[in-house]
Amino acid sequence: MLVFGGLVLLIYATRDRLFRLLRLPVPGTLSDVLVKFRHGLESWEGADRPSAMRRWHEGAASLAAWMAWTRLRGWMLATLVGTATIFALLLGEVIILRQNQLIEEQNAYLREQNKNIQAQLALERARDYQARRTELIAALYDRTDCRARPCDHVASLRARAEAAQAFTEIELGRFASEAQATIGELCATGAAAKRPLDLRHLDLSPTSAGGGEDAPAMEAALPGWQACGVDLAHADLRRADLSGADLRRTSLSRAMLEGVDLTGADLSRADLTAVAMKDAGLRGARLAGARLERAQLRGAEFSPWGEGAEARPADLSDANLRGAAMTGVDLSRADLRRADLRQTDLGDADLSGADLTGARFEGSNRRGVRWTGATCPDGTAAGEGTCEGRLTP
Repeated sequence: MLVFGGLVLLIYATRDRLFRLLRLPVPGTLSDVLVKFRHGLESWEGADRPSAMRRWHEGAASLAAWMAWTRLRGWMLATLVGTATIFALLLGEVIILRQNQLIEEQNAYLREQNKNIQAQLALERARDYQARRTELIAALYDRTDCRARPCDHVASLRARAEAAQAFTEIELGRFASEAQATIGELCATGAAAKRPLDLRHLDLSPTSAGGGEDAPAMEAALPGWQACGVDLAHADLRRADLSGADLRRTSLSRAMLEGVDLTGADLSRADLTAVAMKDAGLRGARLAGARLERAQLRGAEFSPWGEGAEARPADLSDANLRGAAMTGVDLSRADLRRADLRQTDLGDADLSGADLTGARFEGSNRRGVRWTGATCPDGTAAGEGTCEGRLTP
């Protein structure tokens, strides 16, 4: 690029010598060329033909030199402009590359800082956990000698019971965090699909900490839990908070899920065979392709999740609900396309606005079902009426 610029400047500086080398007159202006032709014409009119021919020859040579110089000057100007443009573009690219390099270095520094901050926070949490754990253990094993000084036996027992409950809560929270980290890594790497994590018979029910049915409730709070592909068969998750959890392809067959909160959870292609889900919250849950044969779903809520037009209905498309108990279930606006509802107990269920296209109802109990606004299995609209008589896909 610099060579081109230097070449153009060299040609411009030595143009007179270059034209002499080519045996062309030094280029002047167009006015000079016209003057020579006019002088030749005057000589011709004065009967001086040799002088006229010589002047015309000089005029033609000057015209050729002027045209050559004009073209050369245009080429040089275009070359200079093009060279400057290319130089500017390359300089811009260099600046952008350097800027991107600086941004990447800054991002790497910020990532390192964030890593250090996370490590520091983890260390502080570990210290707080250990201090709290030590405090609770001390309260549990408080050996105050009531014979040496007056003390309140009832208050002492109450304090120990509260310490036991708090100790159980923090241990359960720690277990949930560690399990979440492990399962999240398996979900992210896809290892869960190849070798499912075995958590069968896991007990996270409110009374799993001991203390009997009269002990204070301590529901497991695991919102957003990732457990894709995990084997949770026979697990006890009663009244646990699993809202927004990722439970795709999870095995929950015969699990105890009474009162569990699965709002917005993803249970696509999960195995929920014979699961106990009485009074479960399934608002906006995704159950596409899930197996729910013989599931106990009495009182479960499948209504849309969200506000107004943004509300997301429950997705039960292609789900197998054969033989499930769904008495009084709220399935309003649910997606039940191609769902298998044969031998299902749907007594007093709400199917208002639900999409039942292609669903099968043979042998099901439909007494008291509300069909208002539903799309019947044959694709017709129920309107204010019923889908009875239009249940054949």
